Amino acid sequence: MGDSKKKSAFGRREIITLVCVIGILGFLAWAATPNFLREPCTSPANACINNLRQIDGAKQQWALENGETNGDTVVTENDIKPYLRLDSKGNLPQCPSGGKYVIGRLNEPPTCSLGTNATPAHVLQ
Repeated sequence: MGDSKKKSAFGRREIITLVCVIGILGFLAWAATPNFLREPCTSPANACINNLRQIDGAKQQWALENGETNGDTVVTENDIKPYLRLDSKGNLPQCPSGGKYVIGRLNEPPTCSLGTNATPAHVLQ
């Protein structure tokens, strides 16, 4: 007569391995979730700060090319337009959250009207 024990499709080791793999994948998915949730909130602020960096670089380039060293000099939009990538209408970069940029004096960083009131802050540091 035949053997009365039935062999299962998965042995104990295979089942333990499968549970471990599922657990590891679940942990990785859990660990990655906060990054996906946070990204939409920070990307407009990051874009704004990048625009502020570009504006500040354009101010410095304008000052170098025009021999300006006086910190009291107010830099205007027209001064820095040649040093920035403008949109199709010839406008300076815009804050994606609707803030307004203030170019300001030569020795001051440009600012966004949202500044520290936004979360996260729209501030060039």
